Amino acid sequence: MVVGLKLLGTITKHIEEMTKLRRLEVELALSAERTRSRRFDLDQALYNKFCEDGFVLKFDDAAAELQTYVLEMIRALSRIGMILQGGALDHSSPSIRERADHFVRCWLVLEHHINEERAKRGIRSWQAPIQYLTVVSLRQLLRDPSVSLRIFSRDKPSVEKIYSYKELADRLGSLERQLVDWGRMQA
Repeated sequence: MVVGLKLLGTITKHIEEMTKLRRLEVELALSAERTRSRRFDLDQALYNKFCEDGFVLKFDDAAAELQTYVLEMIRALSRIGMILQGGALDHSSPSIRERADHFVRCWLVLEHHINEERAKRGIRSWQAPIQYLTVVSLRQLLRDPSVSLRIFSRDKPSVEKIYSYKELADRLGSLERQLVDWGRMQA
């Protein structure tokens, strides 16, 4: 009985330590994304390229610095998506609610590139954690029936695309179905 209590105490201590580590991992991932997203010059260049390329990101035509920035963005968003999928971050957490708009915009900009990479690699679910993050973020955004997203070129504000509530809801359904098909999300 005493051995059982000691073992239970040890297990409890390990669980508490793991919980602290998961919180630290979450905070590090969110911090990396916040730091990366402070690069306003590259953010602007990315939006400009996306808009000027006809609202698809032509990654191979991008400058080397912008390509590096995109890869950093993919890594940061993927980490957040994995942490979210792993349950260390609640779907309705303030961190997700506050940045949902940003996460969805990132997906809209990266989607074409991610799909091209999926085709090249032959891995349909490449970067599925970002897609999962997008689904959760879209669910948060679409709680407001008046929501729409406007993406425009910072250099030429008249070059813009507005994603309506219906377009976003349709995209959410499509992204969810893919994740369910891949076994990355329950129906």
